[in-house]
Amino acid sequence: MQRFSRQLIAAFPAVLGQPFDAVQASGGYSGAIVWKVTSGSSCFAVRRWPRTGLTATRIRGLHRLLHHLSVSGLTFVAPPIASVSGETLITIDGFLWQMEPWLPGEASFHSSSTDQKLSSAVQALAKWHKAAIRFQPTANEAAWFGSKQMETSPAVLERLQIAEGWLRGELDVVMNGANTQSDFDSIAAKISQACKYALPMIQSELMQAQRLQVDLQPCLRDVWHDHVLFEGDEVSGIIDPSACRTECIATDLARLLGSLAGDDQSMWQTALMAYERERKLSADARSLIRVLDRSAVVLGPLTWLRRRYISNESFNEAAVLTRLQTQLERLMALRP
Repeated sequence: MQRFSRQLIAAFPAVLGQPFDAVQASGGYSGAIVWKVTSGSSCFAVRRWPRTGLTATRIRGLHRLLHHLSVSGLTFVAPPIASVSGETLITIDGFLWQMEPWLPGEASFHSSSTDQKLSSAVQALAKWHKAAIRFQPTANEAAWFGSKQMETSPAVLERLQIAEGWLRGELDVVMNGANTQSDFDSIAAKISQACKYALPMIQSELMQAQRLQVDLQPCLRDVWHDHVLFEGDEVSGIIDPSACRTECIATDLARLLGSLAGDDQSMWQTALMAYERERKLSADARSLIRVLDRSAVVLGPLTWLRRRYISNESFNEAAVLTRLQTQLERLMALRP
């Protein structure tokens, strides 16, 4: 059982002041650590944010957004719980901590996919979007969680800059670094070789996408298979909203459908029709979905190659290999 500090226990006595069990549930790619805490018949998630990462102001703004979503009737979000001081975010030993309800269900789409589960996932996302656009951020939160009309998607501008960086020589660094016979080097070499031909195509598509004018609002930005929980065919949880910020809803749809449907065009059509039963898409937003999905197919795996060969970061390479293999399959199927 995890031993929490006395300060943390004192901050949440209603849960941690009683007998409880705590097991580490995830280490997270973001560096956050989450424990599942069972107290009586209730379950909670205790999150310790990494020392470097989001500011406290941004996290508190996210907490207010999640409470807004919960009050709006969304049962599949987990608004953080206030401590005895009334704060949802507390500082202990240089780390930021929070507690929230543990959402039920499993990320089971790939193990038992159905059209109903696919429709449930995108309709839950549409409801999230419909509620989030009504959020009223404070002046300090507006930069992260505000809404704007008819602008270029920030993701397009950011990905264009990233693609240009790879083309200016960063890809050569990776190709020179992946020169051993390890499993990670082997798949890295295949990815970098495929990206050598795909990057100019993606760069061109992103340059053209700068002309698309879309509405911006709070979006999840990292809503994918493992972050969507199901009980039966219905969504019971959308978890880990830490990447949330102002974006176009096309970013969320591209991320989710790329993860769930891959290159299955019939699943894409089913999903987009289900989403539009809840919320209509503009023509430019619909066009942007495909551009963002295709750019993610190329730039997504390169993120891990950057961390390994350029930033020289340490991470569990074995855990990432399966994810890279799936990304490589989509990358090899990419066509002009």
